[in-house]
Amino acid sequence: DTIWAIKQEDIDLEGLGRKLRQYVHRYLDGMDTPKWEVHVTGNVPLSPQQGLTLFRIIQEGVQNVVKHAHAQSLSIKLEAAPSVIVTLVDDGVGFKVLENDGYVHYGLQNMQARAEEIDAQLKIDSAPNRGTQLTIELDSQA
Repeated sequence: DTIWAIKQEDIDLEGLGRKLRQYVHRYLDGMDTPKWEVHVTGNVPLSPQQGLTLFRIIQEGVQNVVKHAHAQSLSIKLEAAPSVIVTLVDDGVGFKVLENDGYVHYGLQNMQARAEEIDAQLKIDSAPNRGTQLTIELDSQA
């Protein structure tokens, strides 16, 4: 997956969506849940760094869904609006989003650091028994 991004001179949102479908299919192969979908609306060019970084953030999010959420469904949406908006939504167990909850959330910290590398905003909305929504907003022209 890294080689795919590095070898690309031109990456776009549709290509990222195709790569994410391949990844999720391979990662969840043989699992009954979560049922998943990847939707792409619109298309904009991305730099190789933006494409790879978005891929890695979503990859971490998918792994969190499998390891922690116990979700029945997972939806990944990539939208080209004035900016690129990526959402990952699950219907799992959720969690309290607290910065100082006494736990070290390495996966969440890694996603935040990656988002900052490409000047993207990362938002996490979750609560116990309500699932989780991860939103990444990126100015595709950055």
